[in-house]
Amino acid sequence: MIRIFGAAIFFSAALLFLIQPMAAKLVLPILGGTPSVWNTAMAFFQTMLILGYLYSHLLTRKLPLTAQFGVHAAVLACVVLTLPIGLPRVLYSGLTPTGWLLATLVVIAGLPYFAVATTGPLLQSWFGATTDPRAKDPYFLYAASNAGSFVGLLCFPFVIEPNFALDGQAEVWTVGYCILVAMVLLSGLLTLRNRRPTEKTAAEEARAEPVTIGKGLLWIALAAAPSSMSLGATAAITMDVAAIPLLWILPLSIYLLTYTLAFSSRFKLSSGKAGWFAIVAVLAVAINDIASLKFPLLWIVGAHMAALAGCAYACHRRLYETRPGVSRLTEFYLLAAVGGAIGGVFNAIVAPSVFRSFAEYPISMALCVILIAPSAASLRIRWWKHVVMTMLGAGIIFGAGMLMLGPFEEWASVPVFAGVMGTLCLMLALLPVRGGGNYRVAAAVLTAIFFTHAVREWQRGVVFGGRSFFGVYAVYKSDSRLRISHGSTLHGEQFLAPELQDVPISYYHRLGPLGDIFAAARAEDRQLRIAAVGLGAGTIAAYTVKGDELTFFEIDPLVRSIAEHPQLFTFIGRARERGVKVETIIGDGRIGLNVTDKQFDLIILDAFSSDSVPIHLLTLEAFETYRERLSPNGILAVHTSNRYFELSAMVVNVAARVDLACAFRLDRMAQTDASAVRKQSTWLALAHNKDVLRPLLQRPEWFATKPDPKQRVWTDSYSSIFDVPWR
Repeated sequence: MIRIFGAAIFFSAALLFLIQPMAAKLVLPILGGTPSVWNTAMAFFQTMLILGYLYSHLLTRKLPLTAQFGVHAAVLACVVLTLPIGLPRVLYSGLTPTGWLLATLVVIAGLPYFAVATTGPLLQSWFGATTDPRAKDPYFLYAASNAGSFVGLLCFPFVIEPNFALDGQAEVWTVGYCILVAMVLLSGLLTLRNRRPTEKTAAEEARAEPVTIGKGLLWIALAAAPSSMSLGATAAITMDVAAIPLLWILPLSIYLLTYTLAFSSRFKLSSGKAGWFAIVAVLAVAINDIASLKFPLLWIVGAHMAALAGCAYACHRRLYETRPGVSRLTEFYLLAAVGGAIGGVFNAIVAPSVFRSFAEYPISMALCVILIAPSAASLRIRWWKHVVMTMLGAGIIFGAGMLMLGPFEEWASVPVFAGVMGTLCLMLALLPVRGGGNYRVAAAVLTAIFFTHAVREWQRGVVFGGRSFFGVYAVYKSDSRLRISHGSTLHGEQFLAPELQDVPISYYHRLGPLGDIFAAARAEDRQLRIAAVGLGAGTIAAYTVKGDELTFFEIDPLVRSIAEHPQLFTFIGRARERGVKVETIIGDGRIGLNVTDKQFDLIILDAFSSDSVPIHLLTLEAFETYRERLSPNGILAVHTSNRYFELSAMVVNVAARVDLACAFRLDRMAQTDASAVRKQSTWLALAHNKDVLRPLLQRPEWFATKPDPKQRVWTDSYSSIFDVPWR
């Protein structure tokens, strides 16, 4: 019997975590491939998990076993009518990106996810009512649930996604759901057949084992902190790599694996011992952040994942160590689900509205450290007292730092600052305070996290900071220039001197690839109709002349506000003064080009979220759209500069599939002169035939490309970062 229950719980969890990346990938292209899609989707699924757990809790509290079985069988049967999942035919309008995403997820995945989410706690409760010898402590089945989640997540990028298109994935999930219904019904029949005849009701047992408010809040906090940290780690790595299911799944898999190990009766590592590893890993992330390290990629991602693994396991293990008896099982899981949803809502909805920077990630790490510290201390001291002592210790370090370093504008260089703060943290950790457990270490790490996060903003001289659904932006003065960054990547800069404000610099220098492309496109001084996917600072407008038409496609209204603000960047304003018709269309560039009926002499593809790869803009279907919108003698310019991947190889192969000629230039020249700032960049020029590219290929810096016919290209249904070379 235990094998049937375990298999049903395992299979339901696998289905639960297969539908998440499937649904998120369905909506990803419509929202520009931003990492926030996954965080918002996770907040939605965590909220639906609460509803599923609440349903299980009320069902087991209010109804006898026979009625529970009948009601649940009816719910499972009704969900079959909503399958298979897929985008609705009518897309909603007039909603914010977050509102649109949540509404769409309700339609395409709400009921199926809810029905499957009820399985874990409900079957564990049913198993606890049987005569099986292990029924008195069924929490070990939660390990099977998280193991199934882990397997389901890994199956998506490595089994489901490579072998099935999106509609095929939905059909596979529908078949799996039907199998699950049969397994759940079989488990229910076994429960009715083997139930204990003389036990107290669930409500009577629950009254015999009350749960205090403090313990309930602790369960919520222990679930919320690692949930928020998981989403923060996901955003941290996808912001600079790619918003793809594989990188969504990596942090979530680690998060679920920690749940599996923490709730396993065979894995004996205590939360206190795990806390020490977590603290070291968190400090590694803090050091990487303050040093602005970007390489090697495996080290950067590994540090984030190690910190997540340590913090999540320690919190989840402490959650397991404080678990109640079986009579409070559904309530325990319900509160844990509430905590998980709070963490998701904090990252996806609250943080973008409250913070102008990516502050939720260090906050979640700090909260994990606070919750971890009491677990290694004496159990005779209440956990909230440790929290108070931790915050007191952090305040001591903060005050000492202020006294030693003076006002923020007088702070020393980053290395000196890091050394001083590291010394203060070490001193606090070694103070011989009696009976305090590990709160001193927690305070040291907590302070290091916050100072690390804040010092970058103060040191850069930020004059404007903003945040939206699509990213975190900062405008800051550096030397004689004004710069805009998205995440950790520069997206444009402009000279402050009025006589130099029409000079395109950085990746757009006139001596660089884009300057060559404009020279080739503007043969015989003809006027151009230009489309630019991605606005940035609006630097491309510096290349325009009177009579040109320039259309920017920008998905984020905040970027338009920055680029057109008269006290920030002036490229667009000065172009309009020259008689250039400049228009900015808000929306995804691919969708915008697809719905317009215009053809363009020059299409510039330069849309990257931080250093992330906008995969939906580089698929076969996307380039078919670009080809249709390119005039017979037009040029498609693709900017592929990236820290981690050689995206040019994918562009070359996709271009060949849609019958576009291609030329390539890697500009290694970097200039830092006061009047000629130039950065390394990689661009490709595509056209309907090679004759259009001849002016470029006659230059020694440009090369004709050779596609690889065996190379698999990205499509809307398939994409993998392993298909492009890594740097």
